[in-house]
Amino acid sequence: MYKRSLILALSVTFLTVGCVSWQPSSYNRPTDDKLPWKDYDEARVAADKIEAGKTTFNDLKKLGFDPVKIPNTSKIVDVRKSLLPNPTSTVDELTEGAKICYKKGALCDGYKFYVRILNSEGLGNTMLRLMGIKKEVLTKGWEFELNVYLVSREDIEQLTPDDPKRKEKVVVYGLYGGTPNIANIDTQKNPLGLVNSIFSLGSQFSPIRPPTLRTD
Repeated sequence: MYKRSLILALSVTFLTVGCVSWQPSSYNRPTDDKLPWKDYDEARVAADKIEAGKTTFNDLKKLGFDPVKIPNTSKIVDVRKSLLPNPTSTVDELTEGAKICYKKGALCDGYKFYVRILNSEGLGNTMLRLMGIKKEVLTKGWEFELNVYLVSREDIEQLTPDDPKRKEKVVVYGLYGGTPNIANIDTQKNPLGLVNSIFSLGSQFSPIRPPTLRTD
């Protein structure tokens, strides 16, 4: 019975050599919904259209930066800490727009948009992977992050008390970054992978069980 299981394992292994379709793959994205950008460059171009003092909250949504529709978007709770993460930094180092946000504190709305798209696929020899000797995984993708801060229009302009745009939110500061091209190869080697697989498979069919040590 042990020999049969060994022959079966080896037969399946050799039959699958060179079958690329047998290599595992995975696709990691924040949602099944279609994103407004297909890659980092498109997200960057949209972010470059944001103008401090001009772009409104509705304009942001038209550019694709909608906190409700973009998954994993978070509301920045402490905008002051976000603007000055380094304790040694001072408000004087901020831009004029960032200073306005810092001064308004909780009245300044901050949003953090974060998108990460990853594709993973198996590489190398399929036989070595099935035997557990060598596994290679190629991961490719991109990630984009945007922090944007908004205050009421009346905080940056002189408006009459009856102006309907007084409470309209306007961007005063923003910055973005990310990784345009993620490309990593993860290699795992186990020279005894085949031996472990054979003994593991054989132990399932062998009537002989290793002795156990009694402790009572």
